[in-house]
Amino acid sequence: MKVLYSLLMQETDWKTNKVKVVLLVALSCLLLGRAWQHLFWDAPYRAIFWNEEFLKPIVESFTNLTWHQYVTHPHIDQFIQYGIKVVGIFYLLGSFLCWKLNSKKKWMGIYLIILSFSLIVLALLETIEKFLYFGMFLEHVIQFSTPLLTYLLIFKTSIIKKYKIILKIIIACTFIGHGLFAIGYYPIPGLFIDMIVIVFGSSEETAKLFLTMAGVFDLLAASLLFIPFLTISILYLMTFWGGITAFARIIAHVDFELASFSSHQWILETLVRIPHALIPMMAIMIFRNKKASI
Repeated sequence: MKVLYSLLMQETDWKTNKVKVVLLVALSCLLLGRAWQHLFWDAPYRAIFWNEEFLKPIVESFTNLTWHQYVTHPHIDQFIQYGIKVVGIFYLLGSFLCWKLNSKKKWMGIYLIILSFSLIVLALLETIEKFLYFGMFLEHVIQFSTPLLTYLLIFKTSIIKKYKIILKIIIACTFIGHGLFAIGYYPIPGLFIDMIVIVFGSSEETAKLFLTMAGVFDLLAASLLFIPFLTISILYLMTFWGGITAFARIIAHVDFELASFSSHQWILETLVRIPHALIPMMAIMIFRNKKASI
């Protein structure tokens, strides 16, 4: 809190500091959520380590194990579990370290780049688990771009000013990915339908209709974002919608009478989606503040 207060209360370039605070909150929430996932739940690394088509030739060529022995070996699964926990600790450290970023410490910049790369790998693995639906990878673009945007803002401020179009593309990709699932281009996740039914008490058919409209909004917003005179208005809508879809997990699934039990999964699902609202909010600040150094 002390770091947050000092950033906000600096009088010089105050608007720039606001952008940094929003971005750092997004990054911290994202990394805390991913750390939570890796330390207490699971992550899809077995999509590679148990991929028979990819790994069987390697395992049987370079070890004395058959493929069946490999996938049933308790030490292999234990190794994967330990690896997941190590990655979780890496994310957890990042969620706190981001508040201490210093452009003079180059190793911190390298840490951010590695974080971004690891989140890209995670997005690819989740895409593999979802039958290689490219929309799943698109949904993660804001998430794996958040550490990279932090790196650019802290270490390469002129790049963000020069290439604002990149920020638009990052935001648009996530909304396109979400929209493709919502309209049914890919199979609609049952979780989407359940959230609508639980929150509004609607029927399944009504929930599907609502999701179709939401998906159309996602795709339309992603397109209109590139029209200059509409950019700010669309970003406001995206900020609102990104926040709603993030917190819908808590609203729909957390039983506040059993909060300590039911919140364990759904708070992390919200945390990793906080950037879906805060990155568009950050973009509003950047596009409105034309004279800022960023």
